[in-house]
Amino acid sequence: MLLKGYSFETEMPKCNVFAQTVNAIAKLSDDISDALPYLAAEIKVCKYDNASKILIFKKDGRSIIISSRQIAVSKLVDRDEARSVLDEIRDFINSTYDNRQKIVPCFKKGSELKNLEVLKLLPRTNCKECGQPTCMAFVSKLVKWEASIIECLPLFRGHFDDEKRKLLMMLAVAGYDVPDC
Repeated sequence: MLLKGYSFETEMPKCNVFAQTVNAIAKLSDDISDALPYLAAEIKVCKYDNASKILIFKKDGRSIIISSRQIAVSKLVDRDEARSVLDEIRDFINSTYDNRQKIVPCFKKGSELKNLEVLKLLPRTNCKECGQPTCMAFVSKLVKWEASIIECLPLFRGHFDDEKRKLLMMLAVAGYDVPDC
């Protein structure tokens, strides 16, 4: 067992004072650096760079960030749910590490997207159908993993097939979850 335990606190999201969810920050009892490349290999869609020792992914609508000695989880209902989700992550870390001899480690996954590169491939109609006031505002949320490309409805209406194909490939290479289109 690599990770024996953790302590955690919950807090309201700093960016939204009206949020009805909490975030959890767990301090780990053990350094899990050695497990991170194996976790990155096991998680289909994630961002990981071994130099920074930070793994970022989404699960069940929550953003999860794992580093050598800390786990952060967003969009939790309360402290009880935080404990349950953190226990699940702890078990996943330990199970993955225990089975590491059967896993090819991944030392880099995903890449940084550039706002303007993404914007160039969008329809750029500023239609607001995604819930954002402009396409640039949507792109800003998309590259921070706060929005999904499927929210850009004009992109999927058939007039932008070449741009859609290029953008979905770019997102997939960067580690984003993309629809099968």
